[in-house]
Amino acid sequence: MRKRVCCVQDSNVLWLFYEDMLEDLEGTVRKVAKFIDCGTKDDAIIEEAVKRSSFKFMSENSHKFDEHVSKRLRNPAMGLPPDAGSTGSKVRQGSKGSGKVKLPEDIQAALYAKWAPVQEVTGFETYEDMRRAGISTESTICDGFGCVLS
Repeated sequence: MRKRVCCVQDSNVLWLFYEDMLEDLEGTVRKVAKFIDCGTKDDAIIEEAVKRSSFKFMSENSHKFDEHVSKRLRNPAMGLPPDAGSTGSKVRQGSKGSGKVKLPEDIQAALYAKWAPVQEVTGFETYEDMRRAGISTESTICDGFGCVLS
């Protein structure tokens, strides 16, 4: 089966980085609104989206950001109790870097292995390198990479 490894210049892909969202949530919301052509001129819509994208809102409503619906449907098919794995929330600390502490080394190694094909195509050794390069739908820094199929 062929699969997409990297689409740096695909106009249907909006590159976002979590750290950029932490640094400028409103700017990120505006970027998404522009990308999906929705509400970019209505400050009230942007303000509400920023509010609902905030760590404060998400932590106060963490049940809306968990996997309970998919777990309830998927778990029985996998022979698991319906509520297995449903106790945690994706909303954690609202800061960057804490995931590295929690991820076991074998999972980190698996993630780095998945990154290898991206590195071959883009030349970016790390996620941080890619972020520093400013990849975005407006960027032309990676002309010629396009979609790579393997």
